[in-house]
Order: sequence, then structure tokens, then C-alpha cells
Amino acid sequence: MKKVIFFELKELHKNIAAMSINGEVAGFVVIQKKEDENLFTISHRGKSLGPQHCPSCAFESIARHYERIPADVEIDLIGRQRVINRVEIKVARVH
Repeated sequence: MKKVIFFELKELHKNIAAMSINGEVAGFVVIQKKEDENLFTISHRGKSLGPQHCPSCAFESIARHYERIPADVEIDLIGRQRVINRVEIKVARVH
């Protein structure tokens, strides 16, 4: 069985991001000041979910806790991105 989860990230501070699932805050990722340190994850209720060694593991940890997904269930995390359509028109004179 596989579960697909759509999530969004919002930067709250230069080293803190909120992860939302279905429009609700599911948890927070804290980036440590030193690059060689792990990311730290916190649940939406303030419970420590512990350190994670990479962003993917941090997002998975928060999603599993928030959605109560057991470790034996495979999940696909899909980040939602806002698409911005921009058209640039350049006009050149032709003689």
C-alpha cells in the first residue's frame, strides 16, 4: 500500500520552515546554524520528532507523525509549487 501526501513549505524565519499538509500546519523544520549538523523536526503540537540527516527524511518524519502513517507503509511526498506564468514581449523595429 502506498500513500501520496501533498505538502507545502513556508519560510517563517531564515532557519525555520513550516510544513503544511492539506492547508494545515503539520510541523516545523529547523535548520541548524552549522551546515554539518542535522535538521531538527517539531510536530504541529510542539513535540520533538528528533534530528533528521536530510530534508527528505525531515519531511517524511513530520508527514508520518501528522498523518499517523506506520513505518511499513510507503509514502510519496509531493511538494506543491505555485506556478507563475510570465510572458515577456520584445518588439524590435524592422526597416
